[in-house]
Amino acid sequence: LRRKYATKFQTLKDGVRRAKDRLEREEEQYSQSRTSSVVSIGQTIMGAILGRRVSSSAGTSVRSYGRASKEKNDIDRAESNLEVCVNRYHDLESEFERAVAELEDKLDVENLTFEELTITPRKSDILIEEFCLCWLPWKVDDEGIAEAVY
Repeated sequence: LRRKYATKFQTLKDGVRRAKDRLEREEEQYSQSRTSSVVSIGQTIMGAILGRRVSSSAGTSVRSYGRASKEKNDIDRAESNLEVCVNRYHDLESEFERAVAELEDKLDVENLTFEELTITPRKSDILIEEFCLCWLPWKVDDEGIAEAVY
């Protein structure tokens, strides 16, 4: 079971890792884009206060703000993708636990049935490597009680 599920677990772990990496990348891009947008809007406002042309810098500021909102949407999609990957991993863990429980139930000693099988030895199955004879003298008295003489 472990071998069977190992590749599936590894694939999902890699997917979760990639989803986390993408989320971090999207958050970083959003942070940079938001900062750029704030700076651009600040420059436009300062330019308007100081009497410079506002039309082209205002358009740039709006586009910058649009990119920042797009990056925010990318973060939402990355979070959703990460959540899906994590849920798949947890589903696979649950499936693995169920498979292990089924196997344990199947192999539980209480659930096993045994048959009695008599195996008669063959002459070729018997091997005597060393034979010894030991004699210990005993003496039996008149009352029939044995007593060791050694």
